[in-house]
Amino acid sequence: MKKQLLWTGILALIAALALVFGCAVQQPAVEEEETVVAFTIGQDMLSAKTIIPEEPMDITQYVLNWWKEGQDRSAPISGQIRTVNLAENQTSATVLLLLVPGPYYFQVIGNNANGFSVGMGYDNEDSDVPTTVVPKQYQEIPIVVRPIPGSGDLSITVEWPDVDFDGLVPEVSATITPVGGSALPTASFTVDEATRNAVYNTTGLEHGYYRFQIQMVDPSLPPTDMNYYLWSSIDALRIIANDTSSTTYTLERELDALVAVEITEEMDNPLLIQFYVHDGTTGNYYYPDELPQVPLDPLDPDPNYVNFIVTQGPIMEFVAYPQTPTTPPIPTPVDSFEWFLWGIVPLAEDAWDLSISYSRIYLDTTGLDPGVYWLNLLVTKGDILTSERIEFAIVP
Repeated sequence: MKKQLLWTGILALIAALALVFGCAVQQPAVEEEETVVAFTIGQDMLSAKTIIPEEPMDITQYVLNWWKEGQDRSAPISGQIRTVNLAENQTSATVLLLLVPGPYYFQVIGNNANGFSVGMGYDNEDSDVPTTVVPKQYQEIPIVVRPIPGSGDLSITVEWPDVDFDGLVPEVSATITPVGGSALPTASFTVDEATRNAVYNTTGLEHGYYRFQIQMVDPSLPPTDMNYYLWSSIDALRIIANDTSSTTYTLERELDALVAVEITEEMDNPLLIQFYVHDGTTGNYYYPDELPQVPLDPLDPDPNYVNFIVTQGPIMEFVAYPQTPTTPPIPTPVDSFEWFLWGIVPLAEDAWDLSISYSRIYLDTTGLDPGVYWLNLLVTKGDILTSERIEFAIVP
């Protein structure tokens, strides 16, 4: 009798706390025993600075659904739904339910601020395996919310409204490679000479991260010719289910006919990259949004910008430090760094350490002609791919 009273008291206390903290409690039938079940919901939703889906991946709401074994699981059941609204930067929550013992199926859906479902998690890896709620026990069930499996679409535009190729019709193509997989068939863009743009659309890409390497070439020249490549870049790409990832590259002709690139979208980046850049005179630390913006032509009323302008000759130093998106950021170990000049020429690292997470390269500008250059950096951490870019100009 004392044990029964003690258990009843514990249940009453937990139920009261649940109501105080905004967690709704299902009331079982009076004649049935009840069990307190605590659901700890967390996320594994890291995305990269990349070509991203239109819908933001930040979860602002969890919706917990459950079904008793034998109930129709094709849709939520009234009275068996709990909603948790998350505070800013909150990525986990605990929900308390008072349930009649027996086998159940549990599901959590993660919605963004637009109400779009971007994540989902279950109590078991196999969602068809129920969890048994046992009598008179405090039972904890962790649920991890991950991106919803499925396929999504991709839409890429390259435009050059102010660049005249003097009658040349360029060819634009891209190589799309899933992380840890083999390259997909080459993506060929449809070029419209009249509107000076090239477009590529595709559907049915499996959710996940991809390496996206794009290039514009002069088809009248052999690939061995130094002028064959007009422009190129390499970036990370993320695909999520039921959404379209897209971006637009806008090309400008600057400094002796070299083509610089400006991506015209804001991009999300939960993996932060901090840079140390030494231009041959001074060195400073920057996050990408803090990199200098220097006009190529100060007299131009609508100039194009690069991050640095250096006189031909000095050795430039670039160091990358991947960090977590926390406040303050914390250095995080990664699996690999890859540097590219113009998004196509791989550069060897001069020093790196994956455990404390940094990578350094040196670039001797003596052998580089005056013009606009850009460095692309790819950082791999598990299945997550992050990309960043630094642009600079060399003048005589």
